[in-house]
Amino acid sequence: MNQRPVQSVGDLHEDWSSQRKMKSQVAFSKYSTFYRYQCDSSYRSRMSYSTSEIKKFHSRAQREGLRINRLLACCPPNQAGTAIKLLVTNQILTEDELLGIETLIGEGAVERTKLKRCEHADLVLSTQMRMREKNEEDVGKLARIASSNSKRSFQKARLRALLAM
Repeated sequence: MNQRPVQSVGDLHEDWSSQRKMKSQVAFSKYSTFYRYQCDSSYRSRMSYSTSEIKKFHSRAQREGLRINRLLACCPPNQAGTAIKLLVTNQILTEDELLGIETLIGEGAVERTKLKRCEHADLVLSTQMRMREKNEEDVGKLARIASSNSKRSFQKARLRALLAM
């Protein structure tokens, strides 16, 4: 006969078997598909970066961000966009150097980026929840909402690059 383990502390009795933690589960949409591609071993070994390559990239990106920050600090104390335009006009910075470094220059850029990503996820998930409550299965609508937000971010990045020219 199996007895449940019971812990007694004064008047407190706990049933340990009822305190099992639920395991996390992953649920897949009925529209999900899974593809498995076979790669040869030589290609697989070249697919990812080594730890030393990643460290070199991070240090190079950090140095580049600091260099651009110093250049912006040397410019007249106007808006950052005006300073970037001046640096590009005088060929001190190139257009390629400005792409993807928003998080390295400017104060609070990392926090703003995280906030935008969370807002995007919340928008998509809340739309999905509302659709589920209404028993709608319009995957295209959900895709349009998700991609429109991404397109706006892409367009803003292109606009920043054009303004810097």
